[in-house]
Amino acid sequence: GMGGMGGMGGMGGMGGMGGGPRGMKRAAPIEKPFACTLEDLYQGCTKKMKVTKTLMDASGQRTPVEKILTIEVKPGWKKGTKVTFEQEGDEAPGIIPADIIFVLDEKPHARFKRENNDLIYTAEVTLAEALQGTTVSIQQLDGRTLRLPVPEVITPDTVKTIANEGMPISKTNGTQKGNMRVKFHIKFPTHIPDVKRRQLGELLRGV
Repeated sequence: GMGGMGGMGGMGGMGGMGGGPRGMKRAAPIEKPFACTLEDLYQGCTKKMKVTKTLMDASGQRTPVEKILTIEVKPGWKKGTKVTFEQEGDEAPGIIPADIIFVLDEKPHARFKRENNDLIYTAEVTLAEALQGTTVSIQQLDGRTLRLPVPEVITPDTVKTIANEGMPISKTNGTQKGNMRVKFHIKFPTHIPDVKRRQLGELLRGV
């Protein structure tokens, strides 16, 4: 999703320089990172970025000003997505102001990892739940609770897929989503009393 490239930046900030006559050099673009949570990228959000730039009037007087640039983050944007604001850099004699390019970075998440358009969730289950089956509750990024029944025996290699519960796919305007892949971490007991261990051994011997 390289969305957000078009129409984002106004042509403001030309001040008294006129329309950029021939022979003017364009200043090198300035890249700035901006961070979003997975929640931001799941639902979309608005980020307001404060920049300081130098304006120059016809007499060459230079004045620093603060400006707010607004980024409309679309659902499903990925790390590395670039948003360009044209000619929002400093004004200086004989130079066309630099473009400012904001580059998206993803904040780490407590519950999920993102792989392309999929969300990866690791569910913790007890040994008893792994053997007997269980229902896993997962809080989705928009606050909904997903319930995943797992009736079969769970092993460390078990992976369950919940269709269409991954990240929005930005080129579909968020109408389609990736999948959620659920992995399992089985919590083994650190101590089992001898009597119970013998009982467990008897139970599992014939399995």
